[in-house]
Amino acid sequence: MPGKRLKSAVARLLCSALLLVSSIVCVRFASGNPETIESWYTGFSRAVSSFLGRIFSVFPFSLSEALICLTILLLISYIIFGIAKSILKRDAYPILSAAINTVLLFTCVYALFLTLWGLNYSSMGISVRVGLSAPPATVSELYGTTRELSSLACEYAEKVPRNGQDVADFGGFDALKDKTASGFESLSRRYPFFGAYSAPPKRLLLWPVFSYAGLSGVYIPFTGEANVNPDEVDSLLPFVMLHEMSHRLGAAQEDEANFAAFLACRESDSPEFRYSGYLSAFRYCLFALAGEDQELAGEVISGLSEPVLNDMRAINEHYSRYEGALQEASSSINDTYLKAMSDPSGVKSYGKVVDLLIAERLSREGAGIT
Repeated sequence: MPGKRLKSAVARLLCSALLLVSSIVCVRFASGNPETIESWYTGFSRAVSSFLGRIFSVFPFSLSEALICLTILLLISYIIFGIAKSILKRDAYPILSAAINTVLLFTCVYALFLTLWGLNYSSMGISVRVGLSAPPATVSELYGTTRELSSLACEYAEKVPRNGQDVADFGGFDALKDKTASGFESLSRRYPFFGAYSAPPKRLLLWPVFSYAGLSGVYIPFTGEANVNPDEVDSLLPFVMLHEMSHRLGAAQEDEANFAAFLACRESDSPEFRYSGYLSAFRYCLFALAGEDQELAGEVISGLSEPVLNDMRAINEHYSRYEGALQEASSSINDTYLKAMSDPSGVKSYGKVVDLLIAERLSREGAGIT
């Protein structure tokens, strides 16, 4: 390999290595210093995410989805071209150069991801920002919270539109997307943290891929877009929308985003969003209660109204259609990603929202708020 080409390859490899090592150091530092991340990084990240969300909200489609698809196609074409060129010229450098450039691209993207948003995984979290601590809860406290949420879900199930099968029917994604801001706006009066620009979520065009992967949406920090899978049961769709929008606020961990979505749903002036928040939170608590005491869980289920039961059946039927190998692979990848971003519990972090829901209820009771 000529000297100039060798120097170029080495320089790119060194650049990739430097970016990767720097990124790893940043993640390690952030995981050990949540106060530092909270004090300066999270505010910066929220400001950037809000700015990007405002700019790219002018596109009626998900720009990030289009860019990712285009990048993948171009990258595959580039690698194939490199292989073909190496074969034709009987020179290994073109494919070697393509491989090095691909590695450099991924390290640059990873470093940018951490710069814009990724270090939020190590922040102190929304629970701290709203003055809430979530110590381990007793089964009795879990049962009480589940009962309260079941009662609220039953109450609001009677206030939302339903179809001929008595299943919640809110009109789908397009009918809901412009109602997403009110909950965050109401919360921001008490907690300024929720006051960032609430650009509406974007509909994913490649939703079948996400459905089979078991994914309800994805937040892309490079454009500040909260992307949502429109192929979701209407009773859960408002909660999913606010969950993805909560990531824009810096709620990186899934349990934190779930809790923020619940708070925003509860504060919304839309009965559909309130019902979705109560139903989603109830399901999290019910699953946790069933793992601790089947008899108590059965008692709660026996007290549910028929509309709530119909919605839960619809949810189960919807998700059962997409079970398979792709969903298992997606879960495994997501688990690895969460652990890599300093969340050692992996996908189990989705259950931590239950502790926050219990703590929030106990806090209200302690303050005499119903």
